[in-house]
Amino acid sequence: MRTWSVTSKDVRSYRLAADARQCSPDYVNDQIWEFAIGGGDPPALTLWTSYGLRARSMRIFPGFALDEHYVADPEAFATPPEVCAIYPNYLRLRFQPFPDIQVGPSSGYRIHTALPAGIWCTALAPRATLSALCYTAFFAQAITPR
Repeated sequence: MRTWSVTSKDVRSYRLAADARQCSPDYVNDQIWEFAIGGGDPPALTLWTSYGLRARSMRIFPGFALDEHYVADPEAFATPPEVCAIYPNYLRLRFQPFPDIQVGPSSGYRIHTALPAGIWCTALAPRATLSALCYTAFFAQAITPR
């Protein structure tokens, strides 16, 4: 796997979809996802889809809390996000939401098959800091009525 060092200043969004070499695609019900660094409401590391234009949007984005401080906006991170690896169905990144907490390089997003998307996060920090860290994945869906 080739290692990349792409920051939010280089590329701000990536399209991800199921890789037909690794699964049996469902062409009628296939979802294409887009990963975006920043943007949206609220700005975040967002994975979103429109379910093949069947809905306005579905967003999945992480948030981090440490003590009373909460951060989801990549512009507010101690170290901005950096994409380490990218494939048609896989994106791995690293960043620091707070000065003592390193997220990645084994954190990212993966589209397993035509429907589900996976998000995983690995945080490295001193034990006392790590025990106070709270990670939350948020889901926001806007469905257009038919």
